[in-house]
Amino acid sequence: MKKNGIIQWIVIVLFALAAFPAQAQDNDNIQITRFELKVEKAKKVNINWATDNKVETNYFEVERSSDGENFKTVALVFGPDPQKPGDQYECFDKISGKKAYYRLKHVGLDGSLQYSSVKMINL
Repeated sequence: MKKNGIIQWIVIVLFALAAFPAQAQDNDNIQITRFELKVEKAKKVNINWATDNKVETNYFEVERSSDGENFKTVALVFGPDPQKPGDQYECFDKISGKKAYYRLKHVGLDGSLQYSSVKMINL
């Protein structure tokens, strides 16, 4: 390859790198280290989770679905439980029916959104 060909190739690669910046690294995403659902009383569900505390949180939305696809917000959680050590969160939900699906929506301080995996509970 001639010198001009190499220079053109380098210019193309540099242009591509500048035009298409790298995706956000995993450390920009919140890591949910625990996400549990427990039946506390008849039709009352305890939803609790913990994070790695490496990403600042504006709030969490707890979302519920009856079919696992169409979710609605059932709770807003603005901070970790002050009675528990670390970055642990908790809320409760009353449901009707035999099963429910839950997911967490993390809202960062910059308005970024991140969803957890979906969990299902049978009553």
